[in-house]
Amino acid sequence: MKLSGENIDLSTHVNQISTDDIIIKPGQNLLINNLNIDGNSISVLQDQVEGSISLFNIRDMKESTIENVKITTPLNGEKLSIFVPRLVFSSDINQSLGGRLTASYIELHNPEISFSPLNVNSEIKPKNTQSKLPQLQIGRLTIDQPQLKNLPSSLSGKMQINPGKLQLSIVGIITDNEMVKADSIQFSILNPGFNNDKIRLMAEGEKSLFLNGSDLEFRMAKGDKKASWTGKFDSFKSSGIKMEMLKDDSVKQSVAIRNLNFDDLKLSSVNVTDYKKLIVDNPRFIVSKGNVVFENSDIHIEAFNLGFNKSANSFSVDSLAYYPLVDRDAFMESKEYQSNYIQLFSGQIIGNDIDFERAINDTIFNVKKITANNIHFIDYKDKRLPFEHNVEKPFLTELLKKVKVKFSSDSIIIRNSAIDYEEFNDKTELFGKVGFSKIRGVITGVKNYNLLSTDSLKFNIYARFMDASDLRLRYEQSYTDSLSGFHLKVIGSSFDLKALNSLLKPFASAQVKRGYLDTLRMSVTGQKYVAYGIMKMQYHGLNVQYLGKANEKQQSLKVKTISFFANRIVNKNNRWGTGDVYAERDPEKGFVNYWVKILIGGVFTNTGVQTDKKQERKYENVLKIHDVPPIPNIPVDF
Repeated sequence: MKLSGENIDLSTHVNQISTDDIIIKPGQNLLINNLNIDGNSISVLQDQVEGSISLFNIRDMKESTIENVKITTPLNGEKLSIFVPRLVFSSDINQSLGGRLTASYIELHNPEISFSPLNVNSEIKPKNTQSKLPQLQIGRLTIDQPQLKNLPSSLSGKMQINPGKLQLSIVGIITDNEMVKADSIQFSILNPGFNNDKIRLMAEGEKSLFLNGSDLEFRMAKGDKKASWTGKFDSFKSSGIKMEMLKDDSVKQSVAIRNLNFDDLKLSSVNVTDYKKLIVDNPRFIVSKGNVVFENSDIHIEAFNLGFNKSANSFSVDSLAYYPLVDRDAFMESKEYQSNYIQLFSGQIIGNDIDFERAINDTIFNVKKITANNIHFIDYKDKRLPFEHNVEKPFLTELLKKVKVKFSSDSIIIRNSAIDYEEFNDKTELFGKVGFSKIRGVITGVKNYNLLSTDSLKFNIYARFMDASDLRLRYEQSYTDSLSGFHLKVIGSSFDLKALNSLLKPFASAQVKRGYLDTLRMSVTGQKYVAYGIMKMQYHGLNVQYLGKANEKQQSLKVKTISFFANRIVNKNNRWGTGDVYAERDPEKGFVNYWVKILIGGVFTNTGVQTDKKQERKYENVLKIHDVPPIPNIPVDF
């Protein structure tokens, strides 16, 4: 059978048509009950749109099948071809003949999409009509494993797309001339792929992407109004996805999503480009089970079980890891000057009471309370490399102010943490290590914006030093003082001083043969140039030995002589006295080096290596050189 019209040609071979009855009533649409159609082929040609079907079996309100559906149509100067090997559906034929295609379900199995050059024999002038959507009502649309054979020529040389094994199901589709709605959507993608000259996306696991969505809506552009869309991600799960950022065909950096879940995320054509509205539109947004790895040519950063709960105003992560991708020897070989080889590991970190209103209105990130467990900071330095001069190191408060993102936290609670510092000493040619364990305490007043004269960074920290002594450190530093004034207080418990030998041998080429610390208390006030204070270091039975440099024998006359005079200079006992603490800051070295110099300054006066008067003269001289006021009275409670 063939039909021809002004712009359409249709031909078909029908084997059988049957129906129970046909009802025609004035003013009403034609009604055909229980229509069945079987045929071998259908072909349609309208303008440059071609379609064909090799086999069809259509039954009203029952399962129907169409096989080998082919459609070709011009699109942007190329030919778009769609091939569906098998299409299964159940349609209400009477509703469809009335102008609205109605089906309880439609299933497309292994459809293929491809683009090819378009051969145009005659120019087809576009019709001056506004595009309208077809009238549809579909209970469920299922697309099983579509294939993208090739891309348009404008894209094929720039990117490659592999949809992988994709399954898509959309429920409750309704359209009119200007709008498409769907009650829900579900899709899963296994082993997808994408790459262009800047990004390469690949799969590394099973069920790479899975989505449950709802309340989908798309509206076409009309007049001055742009096209718009909205939808909700009830749940989104991803695993085994890796994205590589490329430069000159080599990997610059990568992000691997081993696992990441989203829940209750509402997206729209408006909020995807407006993060403030995105936050407001998603009061119950949740991120969970986030296992994410970031790598570039230098470092590896990993977060395990990352979570975020918008309604609870909280975030959490079970563990973090940061470390260089090369070992420390290879790292140092690549450096011109002394550098820190840093590794950082953590246990659970929880942030509570996030102020989203300030984040939205002022781009300020406030977290009232952060609790960090099992932080382990590891640092290594090779002193054989030359030191880089003429670079001033900032104070801790200055470091915070340098961060471009505005942030604050009322309190950071630290539990069961550790710090290990190791260096290769260029003078002794030995590895030396300093360790602090069982660190616990609180840091308050962390912020870097709207700083007032009353704002200060404060520490109150407890730690175990070299597994020998319990230390308490209290620190307070002003954010606004032009001289970066601070107060440092240290309290140490009693311990056998021979425990310091693992530290003294590599760092000072010395060792304690005997001696016991009874108590240590220090209170110091400092600023940008100098620190001054008082220390009470009570000990007894001290005897030290100089070990010599790496090329000196321990039993040489020089070594023995230095040891002899050292024990004559150093007081063996200090049971009652105190000593002044003086330290001058080296601006080329960090704030930790300043703290260590302060502590050593107190040790020197308490052991008799330096006198209080000599320390006072140095202190007064530095005040004159830098023309700064004297340090105010030092608070002492011992």
